[in-house]
Amino acid sequence: MVLESMLNPLKIREHPLEFSLIGFVTTIISFYLSFLVFLDGAPFLALILIMFGALPTLYVGLQNEHAMELYLKSEWGILKKHGQYITMIGSYFLGVFLAFALLVVINPVSVNEVMFEPQVKAVNSLNSHVNGQITSEQKTSFILLNNMRVLLFTICFSFLYGAGAIFIITWNISTVGMATGAALLKNIAIFNSVGLSASNLPLMVGAITHPFLRYMVHGVPELLGYFVGGLAGALISKAVIHDTLNNKETLLDIFNVVALAVVIIFVSAFIEVYVSQRLFML
Repeated sequence: MVLESMLNPLKIREHPLEFSLIGFVTTIISFYLSFLVFLDGAPFLALILIMFGALPTLYVGLQNEHAMELYLKSEWGILKKHGQYITMIGSYFLGVFLAFALLVVINPVSVNEVMFEPQVKAVNSLNSHVNGQITSEQKTSFILLNNMRVLLFTICFSFLYGAGAIFIITWNISTVGMATGAALLKNIAIFNSVGLSASNLPLMVGAITHPFLRYMVHGVPELLGYFVGGLAGALISKAVIHDTLNNKETLLDIFNVVALAVVIIFVSAFIEVYVSQRLFML
């Protein structure tokens, strides 16, 4: 209950970067607490603890989102308010992402092998399907279908379980953070072999920025799509609970939010294939 008393969703909306710090600190604490105290199942327990860190604020904020559907008459005004809620969610998970990338870099290999085993398997499985002698169209189809499946799960889990969508988002963030940290660690090793000097300063900047560009150029819109999908599922759930599905404004809002999530996922898939994999893959 401490987080509920510390974090006011209305204030967090105005200063979302404060929520990023909460996400960063929560991830660090959850990571080491899981590893040191609950080694069996530690990777997934860490995700659950990170999810719990966001739930109180996001749940209270969601109550306001449903209320806006009933009292705001302008659909644009409603979507604008939803945008503030999505920004709040994104701020928390920005901190989570940065924490995971840092943890990969600073921890010994023995710790990373335990805590990131599920994420490494997921990344290797995805790479085995999209790498190799296949066309860009085939890559786009595979990535799009995979991301649409995750979006569907996000909407359904948000509708049925509420916290389920936050767990799926946390899982995806941890995977992207792990992959970014691993690429950063590899680039740092290459840079260290060259040595530090004024002449290779651009190389140092590139070694640091490349992993973030490689995954965030398409990762940001992809995760944004999941955020919007999670909001859509939660809005459907609230409408069912409060018996407002027969409200025209509520139905229109839900339709628009779902459609927006689908469009964002489509865009992110094309960015991943035609931008990220062509410009930032080494």
